[in-house]
Amino acid sequence: LDVAASTTTNNTVVNGAGSINDFLQFNIQNTSTGTHAQSGYAATADNGTATTGFAWVGINNSTFNFPTAYNVGGANDVSYVGSGQDMYIANANNTKSIIFSTGKVATPYFDERMRMTNSGFLGIGTTSPNAKLDLTGIKSTGSGTGTGANNDAASQAIIPSGQNGTSRFNDWPNGWGGGLSVYDVCGAGTFFNSYITRSDIRLKKDINSMSDQITTNLLKLRPVTYLMKEQIKESEGLQYGFIAQEVKVLFPSIVTESSDPNGTIGMNYQALIAPAIYVIQQQQVKIEKLQSEIELVKTQNDNLQKVMIEIEKLKTQLKSLQANSK
Repeated sequence: LDVAASTTTNNTVVNGAGSINDFLQFNIQNTSTGTHAQSGYAATADNGTATTGFAWVGINNSTFNFPTAYNVGGANDVSYVGSGQDMYIANANNTKSIIFSTGKVATPYFDERMRMTNSGFLGIGTTSPNAKLDLTGIKSTGSGTGTGANNDAASQAIIPSGQNGTSRFNDWPNGWGGGLSVYDVCGAGTFFNSYITRSDIRLKKDINSMSDQITTNLLKLRPVTYLMKEQIKESEGLQYGFIAQEVKVLFPSIVTESSDPNGTIGMNYQALIAPAIYVIQQQQVKIEKLQSEIELVKTQNDNLQKVMIEIEKLKTQLKSLQANSK
């Protein structure tokens, strides 16, 4: 059927209407068993061709085996292909969502997997996201301790990204089934039960013991109290720490400049643990040495006291002898 519409104000070329308690649809089927065979619907722009300026939605036939730049997928795969400018998927209802579902063998035959709400919140694992990205109870294999909600397994969302877009997947522990892998994470606060830093000797080189210069530099640090200029719940109230610019003079390797336009700098507070322990160890050595010297002096003083007592005894005996000799 080839319909050539005239230039009228009517924009409906084919109209189908009916009243039936079952499917009312426009159906096409290509019964060919050829490797190029497909069935579908196509729309072409006024300046479009078979390779540009068109939109296609269709299904590949059971023996399809002809993937090209404009034919995607394999046998029986459903595809939506657009070869124009930007592609829009929109819901014109100003209160409803866009929902993505996948099928299953039992009824209901579809499970919701992702939802974009009218307010711009994207939820995965939740039908009521309340943030720009809300991932709840995402779990593939294994078990999790939960995130606080009833029967809610720990999130295993994976974001494998790195500097300049390179993957950092190989930096994960062997056999790790989920987690978060990013090059940099910035936020107002971090809440966790434990923080583990890799410290395996197999990952390190040029290992050296610390020197006394560490003690000198550490004692020069200026601990301060301060208030954050931007008072939010996670960082409100009196804070304790250091000034990164001052620390950089003494420990430049633990101070890092961020990539934001202002070049804000931060510091690795954890890196100060080892120098602090080193200083404590050195102070403990000095304390033990002083204790030994004190014990020695105490022993000498005790011996001296004993000698003085003996001298007093001798003096008394001498006076007695002198008295008897008279």
